[in-house]
Amino acid sequence: FIEFLGSSLVRASLAEYTRLCSMAEPTPAEVTPASEGQEAVTGTAAELHGEAKDDAEEKEPVGTVVGNALNSEPDGEPNSEHRDEFKQEEAEMKVPIRLSYSANGEGAGTASKRLSQANAFADGMEATADASLAEGKTEISMLSRLAAEFSGTFFLQLGVYCSLQGAGVSPALKFTPYAIGGLLAIQVYTFGAVSGGMFNPAVSIAVCLSGRGKLSAGACVAYILTQYVAAMVAAFIGFGMTKDSSATSFETFEALNSYGGAGTCFFMEVFFTAMLCSTVLSTGTSFDAPNDYFGFAIGGSVTVGALLSTSINAGSFNPAITWGMAMGAWTNNANGSLGDISFASLSLYTWGPIFGALLAVLIFRGTRRREYLLIPVEEAARETPVAAEKLLAEFVGTFYLVLTVGLTAPALGLSGDAPVAVGLVLAIQIYTFGAISGGLFNPAVTLAVRLSGRDKISTKDCCAYVATQFAGAFFGGFIAYALTDKTLVFNEILIPEGNIGSCLMAEVFFTCVLAGAVLSTGTAKEAPNQYFGFAIGGSVGCCAVLGSGLTQGSFNPAVTWGIQLPFYAWADSKGLASAFAAYYPSFGSWMMYILGPFVGGMLAAGVFCVTRSHELREFADREADKIDLGHDGSNLDSE
Repeated sequence: FIEFLGSSLVRASLAEYTRLCSMAEPTPAEVTPASEGQEAVTGTAAELHGEAKDDAEEKEPVGTVVGNALNSEPDGEPNSEHRDEFKQEEAEMKVPIRLSYSANGEGAGTASKRLSQANAFADGMEATADASLAEGKTEISMLSRLAAEFSGTFFLQLGVYCSLQGAGVSPALKFTPYAIGGLLAIQVYTFGAVSGGMFNPAVSIAVCLSGRGKLSAGACVAYILTQYVAAMVAAFIGFGMTKDSSATSFETFEALNSYGGAGTCFFMEVFFTAMLCSTVLSTGTSFDAPNDYFGFAIGGSVTVGALLSTSINAGSFNPAITWGMAMGAWTNNANGSLGDISFASLSLYTWGPIFGALLAVLIFRGTRRREYLLIPVEEAARETPVAAEKLLAEFVGTFYLVLTVGLTAPALGLSGDAPVAVGLVLAIQIYTFGAISGGLFNPAVTLAVRLSGRDKISTKDCCAYVATQFAGAFFGGFIAYALTDKTLVFNEILIPEGNIGSCLMAEVFFTCVLAGAVLSTGTAKEAPNQYFGFAIGGSVGCCAVLGSGLTQGSFNPAVTWGIQLPFYAWADSKGLASAFAAYYPSFGSWMMYILGPFVGGMLAAGVFCVTRSHELREFADREADKIDLGHDGSNLDSE
């Protein structure tokens, strides 16, 4: 079997390598006879392309692509006459010419270099021919890319295999979800510039199906074969190191509890592989790249999935890891069988992640319309997401936030990992959807952005956002309940006696911290930046820990809504309506955990307006200038 995979890999690699080499050959450009008084234009397409890029650096203003959809103000429009020259050059070369718009005001040449480096991750097997030709660089070979995928998958599988042996022996094993996510992030940063740092057949499929020429079908097959072989080799070596094996099997979790059966495991694999693939597509292959946070976001998504899989699901999210663990178990059985590993388990942990990849592609295409526009890249990057894209992004982000909150009780109980998981998933969703909708996912935060002025969000959009967030929370809460048959409740009876007022104040002030982080890192003048998602998600995690003695820590009316409603359904389905009547949320509980965050959002808007009064004055001056000019000021910057 291994010989067959190896020979197939070699054949596919050689065929793809030959194709890429033929594509990389520079083609002579047509020599245009010089007219009188005009210098003749000669040289290869690569040389002409380089001259065009240098010329663009001198003639074209550099605009701004902002990572947060709520803070996008282009500095200038490229010269239309020169853009026509670029289009003509593009038609001759059959290669897309990318103009780079840098957030920090770099020149086009420097920004193009940053873009070409990031696109090694973004484009996977399909290298950006325009960048490599313009800079005279040799295209990364197929062998190098496959070697990078093999190495990253090998180290990831080896780490997973070793971490599962001797459970309960080492106290450090409780940090395994963090270590696995961290290892993935490290491998992504290590090999991302070479192969794209996928290390997962489901991710490779998602990148391929997302289109845009990021990964061809042939290259995708070569990647997947390499990832499977690397995982199996690592498993064999891991078995030699540990003399033990541990297979991915949902039967184990079905025996541990009443809800961790095939259905729960399958949908956990689907939803959290979809979150992983969405993060890869958005932070690594979209117009959001290049950035510095893509590895953190990708590794963090695996950490969240692993944390929430505790006592619920084996948490593979990677078919190559599944089969690697199965091969280790096969090696450990003297009779050559798979032992307790059933075919159903292998199928579940293979197809679950693949269905998750398909779901991620649908989400990406539904929120990234501008990625598929048949116009120059610099113009597509300036396109504003439409309302449907923004609302879908808010729905999905809020869904994952509330789903995570709902799963923390059965998976993590009262451990300190619960606040970390919630804060981390919020940061990941912000990095994934921040460029589309602003990544708010919280009605109180949405209100704060509206009240902070500067026309960051209209009243109409604010109402649409809030309604969508409540809808996403509804589905997230009920799916968490359906997966685990357990739920939470925000109720004043669970607050220590005499601390109801303290709980309300904690909800107000800690929501103020959260909303203030959003306003300053995501909508103020220092945006765009690399840390906004970390700061916002970190504020939720920190405040949940610090206020745990006073409040249950909602800080989000949508979270309250999405968690409270399934509690009624749970009590009724168990025939416990009378037994748990005391735990039914009272009117005071609803008000405390819904109005409290809204008051905190309004307080954050007031603090922002006082501390950022200079930004409000600048905005007012710009609006006055627009009125004086007698038009809407859409070209104010260039004028």
